[in-house]
Amino acid sequence: MMPCPAEADGTARSHRLAGRLVADMQDPVLILDPALTGCPIVGASAGFCSTTGRALGELLGSGLGGLSEGVPAAWLSRSSRANQESFCAECANPDLAGIAEAVVVQPQARKDGSVFTGFTLLGLCVVPSCAGLRKYIVGSVIACAEGCPQRLGRAAHAELEGRARGVLEAARVRLSTLRSPNWCDEGRIVDLKDLVQPDFGFYTRRLEGQAIVANSGRTAARRECDELPTGCLMLGDRPAQRTPEGLAFRVRVESTTSKFSGLPFVGFTTRRPGEAGDLPRLSKCLAESVVVGGSGEAFARDASTHYVMGFGPPPAAEVESWLLQPDVPAHKREPPAVARVGDEIECRYTWDGRLQFFVNDTVVMDFDTGRPLAEDAQYYAVVDVCFSTTRLTLIPRSMSKDWGGRCTPGCDPLM
Repeated sequence: MMPCPAEADGTARSHRLAGRLVADMQDPVLILDPALTGCPIVGASAGFCSTTGRALGELLGSGLGGLSEGVPAAWLSRSSRANQESFCAECANPDLAGIAEAVVVQPQARKDGSVFTGFTLLGLCVVPSCAGLRKYIVGSVIACAEGCPQRLGRAAHAELEGRARGVLEAARVRLSTLRSPNWCDEGRIVDLKDLVQPDFGFYTRRLEGQAIVANSGRTAARRECDELPTGCLMLGDRPAQRTPEGLAFRVRVESTTSKFSGLPFVGFTTRRPGEAGDLPRLSKCLAESVVVGGSGEAFARDASTHYVMGFGPPPAAEVESWLLQPDVPAHKREPPAVARVGDEIECRYTWDGRLQFFVNDTVVMDFDTGRPLAEDAQYYAVVDVCFSTTRLTLIPRSMSKDWGGRCTPGCDPLM
């Protein structure tokens, strides 16, 4: 189907601003515009055109799904397509402040009809223009197999993701350095880590899994929340401020799902955001951390590296745990409270090492971790938007409360 004139004009305009900046790259790169209907391709590198045998003019205006036209339906992954569509839809949100990169493994067809499996890493770029900030999706596509798709092992997946990330960053650098004479104030990428936040927020330089950040960096949400119970582990963007009682922060529940049961995990870590590399999918595996939540559980890991989960639960020497229902199997444990929209959840970590979980000022979990706060350490808030909670907002300093529950204007527990 041919795009309507308005859509064609939008594609051409986006190509002039951003898409053309990657045209001579030898690595396979795509640029898409989520603000346009269908999130069309608005730029393609010479490397991608060579890989697919398609000319640039044939690609502009088409969607990512069009790259798989001609591929046998049985070869296509519905979950990969859903992941791709979800990522593009979230990038169209004007309130978006950050989103974790997405990996899509899907067969694609060349112009001659041959098929290859494309390992695609999708990431967000924000480019200023005279019309304001414009969001673009950059895709790095690596042909990793010929013909019928094959299952990738963990090592192969990690190697391909590393290669794709390098290509993605090279494309972002290209967008940050080249300029167009036809546009004003464009050509410089706005790194989301550099956006000034008036209040404390989430660290957005590198997001993992299904994480989305909006509301000037204060709201975290889990993408594909009805299919995946985890994948939105977030850290605070600055050290937590000590009080006479210890450390504390609050989040408000903005949305929930009935697909999963359990409370979010909240806590603290002494690892600086970004220095620990990729974050684990489960908060209990986080290095140098204490977390509480779930179905009445708390976990602590002292090691300086993340724990890699196997088939069984981690040994106590790696991850120490505390349970409200120690004699109940994990799959039968019930959370001590149900998170509802509008609830305020507070995490407190006392000087003597108690980790506490409050819902609307009522304590529902209180564990002695045996790990008193260290005088010389900096702690960062940990929020895992998991299980029944799908969207949580850090309560700004003007609305935060002291330990007695009274509003304290100007108090910022994460400053």
